[in-house]
Amino acid sequence: MKLIRNIRYAYLVVLTSLVVAALTLLTSNPTFDTNIMSLLPPIYRDHAAETVLKAQTNDVGGRVVVVVKSPSSANAEREALRVAGDMTASGLFSRVDARVSTEELKPIADLFFRYPFQLAVSGSSDVDAAHIVSQAQERIFAPDGIQWAHSLSFDPLALFPLYLQPLLSSGGAFTISNGFIHRDTAESKNVLVLARIKGSVYSREVQESVVRHLDSLSVGQPSSLLTSGIVFFAHESAGRTESEVKSISTATFIAVIALLFVVFRSISPLLVIGAFLTTSFLGALLITNVCTELWHQQPLHLITLGFGSCLLGVSVDYAIHFFVAHNTSPMRADRSPLERIGSSLTLGFLTTAIGFLGIAFSPFPGLQQLAIFCIAGLILAVSTVAILLPWVAGPPRARTNLESLVSSTSLLFHPTVRIITALSLVLILLMGIPRVKVSDDIRTLNTPSLALIAKQREVAELMGMIDGGSAIVVEGSSEDEVLHKEELLVERLEALRREKKVRSYRAMSELVPSQETQHSIYRSYSQAYASAPETFLAYGRDMHLNTTAVATLETLKSAEPKTFATPQECLTTGACRAVEDLWHAGSNGDFIGTISLEGFKGDAAAITQGIPGARLVNHADAISSALRSYRVSATETAALFYLGIYLLITFRYGLRNSWRVIAPAAAGATTALAALGLAGIPLNVFSVFALLVLLGVSIDYAIFFAEDDEVSSCTSLAVVLSAATTIISFGALYFSSTPALQSFGVVLSVGVLFAALLAPLAQGVRGTR
Repeated sequence: MKLIRNIRYAYLVVLTSLVVAALTLLTSNPTFDTNIMSLLPPIYRDHAAETVLKAQTNDVGGRVVVVVKSPSSANAEREALRVAGDMTASGLFSRVDARVSTEELKPIADLFFRYPFQLAVSGSSDVDAAHIVSQAQERIFAPDGIQWAHSLSFDPLALFPLYLQPLLSSGGAFTISNGFIHRDTAESKNVLVLARIKGSVYSREVQESVVRHLDSLSVGQPSSLLTSGIVFFAHESAGRTESEVKSISTATFIAVIALLFVVFRSISPLLVIGAFLTTSFLGALLITNVCTELWHQQPLHLITLGFGSCLLGVSVDYAIHFFVAHNTSPMRADRSPLERIGSSLTLGFLTTAIGFLGIAFSPFPGLQQLAIFCIAGLILAVSTVAILLPWVAGPPRARTNLESLVSSTSLLFHPTVRIITALSLVLILLMGIPRVKVSDDIRTLNTPSLALIAKQREVAELMGMIDGGSAIVVEGSSEDEVLHKEELLVERLEALRREKKVRSYRAMSELVPSQETQHSIYRSYSQAYASAPETFLAYGRDMHLNTTAVATLETLKSAEPKTFATPQECLTTGACRAVEDLWHAGSNGDFIGTISLEGFKGDAAAITQGIPGARLVNHADAISSALRSYRVSATETAALFYLGIYLLITFRYGLRNSWRVIAPAAAGATTALAALGLAGIPLNVFSVFALLVLLGVSIDYAIFFAEDDEVSSCTSLAVVLSAATTIISFGALYFSSTPALQSFGVVLSVGVLFAALLAPLAQGVRGTR
């Protein structure tokens, strides 16, 4: 007895510590992950493509585009400066660019000035010296040429604008005027303000501050603003999920407590169950947060909390069974309530935990979090029932109202009701199964509002960025090999651009050509100089070039360049900031280049044909393909787990009777699939994993009947109450705006309903073995 008391005190200390630590976490403004992509496992099987996906996701995530629209260019430029000033003053952005200036382009300019005759747009070998110098004079004396004139010492032919224009125009989508980035249409003059968010775009604090500030920006009439960025999607998704977590948790808690009040008609069981639910939830929250940070080095995801809140309806099952046994008359007076239900609780907990283990070993980080949350909560729930509830519940005593409810609920399992249930099941199957559709679309993870989609699409169409998910991945053993392959691909892309089969592209080779190309460019200028040096000298005198500029021109006397620009030099100096997401050093000393595509409609096989190590990838298609692969794998896993549970329970109930124990759960799963069809919710990988959870949750009901050696009707009441609380919890997920949670809600609520109604099929199994 003393040992039991010490165990209770020790467990109470542990439980209290977990609750206090969880409350401390919640009150310290915790950071919860809101990035939908972090729920997914690796998308690509090869390291190069996965590296590219992560780099581009991180790069795009922090970008913000503000488009100032106005009837006149002057007004648009003026308003763009004012908007950029407001954004800079907010301190929310690490960088805000309203216009292009030589100062802002200094890293690029410094790189170019070291290799002016190697990085410039190539002058073909048949271009003579006179043409080269006349073009240089035109650039210098152009309206905006003053900004290039001060750099003539290092760039005597004013070649820098030729080098810069293709980089800023992204294949012709934009133009530079007065230092501003324009994307004009027939209806308006549009100036772009580009910015990068300071901090993580998936931080709720950052999201709130940035979106609030961007929404507050205004311009004078007749101008208007358009804003675009991942931050808007992340903010809407996180806000919606956060609101749903609070609503679902609160509604579930209130509904469960209200139901139990109607049943027990006493405050004391409610207080105990309320504390029971709170401690299980908070303890699971803390344990999952710690495990997630140690395992994945990332915070708990908000969607995990959304699903985890439904744990309330599952974990309370154990307390319900205890209190029903505690407040109903036993057939044997020598057995305590815990002894009466001990084997049921143990087997029920094991099968439920096994169901969640099925998704714990899935490759989805989000589902792993969910499994840890639920298993931790269930462990706390069953431990609390076994250790604390007999202590705080007092001596057992029968309640008249419960005895009446026991008689009423037993009618639900009358043979007539079973027949109605079976007929309903068949009807749902006939109507629903033909309507089941499979979808592995990435949008099953999250569905933004139509208003936000329309707003972002307007900016995307204006900027000519409709399909940003395609890219060409290029691998090579050296930097120069990758650059050379990119140049071959760029030639093909240029042909496709003329045919309007690709809108634009970005590549490292646009900033830093291969050594062969640099040599070719240098040779064209060197040969022009050698053919008519007096033309260049006359140009120097006419333009009053200083001695440094003249010396730079005279370097063309050499037929070969002394050194070559490299991507590493470009990245180190900051000159390649615009394309740094497109270049990666591989793990084996190799290099990975990426050509980012917009609006690609060409032949995927033809574009990379004959170029080893190059392949076209589309991130959206790849994610959907990965989800399809994982769905097939999850289906196989679910089938194995159903078979495994069946084999496990044969040790307890024998091969002849075990089918009666697993049949209700299997029937519930089949009906749940049909319900998805009727609800118009497509079957996806999350639906399949929901079937695994359903197995663990719903088989408990049949086990409770199978383990009821007293063949008492109180089991009927306990199963009805347990199923009701579970249906309340998971049914609330149907009203979530997140499709993945919706599918979980339908599968689990419908599956649990039919599994509970069919559970009496297992009654008496243990006694007939």
